[in-house]
Amino acid sequence: MQANYWQFASRITGTTLKNPPNDQLCRIEQFKVGGKTISFNAYNTAWMSQLHELQGSLHFPDSFIPDEDATSDLVVSLFHHPYNWLESVNARVFRTSIERNSDLILTGHEHESDQYVKTNRLSGETNEYIEGTVLQDSKIQESGFNAILIDLEMEKQKFFSVNWTAKLYATEAVNATWQDFQRNKNRTRNEFVISTSWAEYLINPGAGFTNSRKERLELSDIFVEPNLRELTRINVNHVVQLPIRGDQLWRRLIDASHIAILGGESSGKTALGKSLYSKFHTEGYVPVALSGEELKTCDRDKIMKQVAKVVGDQYSHTVVEQYWQMGPEKRVLLIDNYHLIPLNNKGSQELFKHLREYFGRIVLLTHDLSKVDELAVDPGSQNPLASFIQFELQEFGNQLREELIERWFTIGQEFSISTVELENQVIETKRIVDAMLGRNLLPAYPIIILIILQQIEA
Repeated sequence: MQANYWQFASRITGTTLKNPPNDQLCRIEQFKVGGKTISFNAYNTAWMSQLHELQGSLHFPDSFIPDEDATSDLVVSLFHHPYNWLESVNARVFRTSIERNSDLILTGHEHESDQYVKTNRLSGETNEYIEGTVLQDSKIQESGFNAILIDLEMEKQKFFSVNWTAKLYATEAVNATWQDFQRNKNRTRNEFVISTSWAEYLINPGAGFTNSRKERLELSDIFVEPNLRELTRINVNHVVQLPIRGDQLWRRLIDASHIAILGGESSGKTALGKSLYSKFHTEGYVPVALSGEELKTCDRDKIMKQVAKVVGDQYSHTVVEQYWQMGPEKRVLLIDNYHLIPLNNKGSQELFKHLREYFGRIVLLTHDLSKVDELAVDPGSQNPLASFIQFELQEFGNQLREELIERWFTIGQEFSISTVELENQVIETKRIVDAMLGRNLLPAYPIIILIILQQIEA
């Protein structure tokens, strides 16, 4: 079906395919420019294409998706059909792989030019998308293409729109000045690659949520950063509370190496822990996660063996030795359900004495801060938990409720729902959500709001 194209490509490049049909599905070309390596990954999403095809009918075999590229200075991925033309499950696998391994993503088919940046709220992955306009169509007289100029040293870019004006192609700078160019942080992270099974756990929202517009929900589809209160204990009877927006928590995590986060039952602690894990990893740290009930010993050697096993499970057993040789400042420990730890005060103190030797940063997520308070009652003591800064998760107020509802209605129709329609749905649905939450009869936690949204949709 595409024989004519491959003959044309061979004439232009002066080469023949080295490994057909593999190169016909995914071809990688690398170029050296000013000491930089630029990789172009060309994906043939049109290999099954036919006239009058239906959205969701195409398939790209994931076995032909290349491994992650950690060496190129810039990775550009190109494919004709946007994700919505692929079968839904295949589209999710394809999109996840593309976005993890690309800085710039070029697509076509829709014949409407656009440029936007997409940031994954959980992992911090940043991708710039450029959608191409129509270059040639016998039914219309329009013709155009896009051009992007990137300065990798300065991390700046200029974007140009080029359109046919009956006599020549006219170039128009979309932005007159240089704009920031964000490389995908996922590609610049550390060499510890999260295992497939653990990556699946991190993106799983849990609780069996379903949405009629998407076959399988991911945590990033519905995660909204919660607001918190920072708790500063002046004495046994006096606690100062400082409001902290969700988007400010990361800054506090970087400033403080030991943090305890309190949340009520079903308040979203585990989801927040998954989000923080992904964020730490994207920023170059090597996080590991344990649950409180797993920390059954305060023996130093047994703790090391337990951590080594977790590193093997969450990354790979081949990097365990490398993990111990790296500095503790890059190691992060997240303990979910800390209140379930089966050790008394003396055992917990011994445990944390060792953990602070191994990990430069420790984050506790707990239903009850009493264990932390018991161990850190005297801020001036040498107690291993005395330096932990305490936060408390808050219920969702009006702004976060609206944001979560908007994300719910955007799922599966990101590129089709109009602004007016979305606003109307959010306003009407929020009235129902507020009424069902009542006068503090139900906690306004994200899981409760999502259950209400599922009931409304049903």
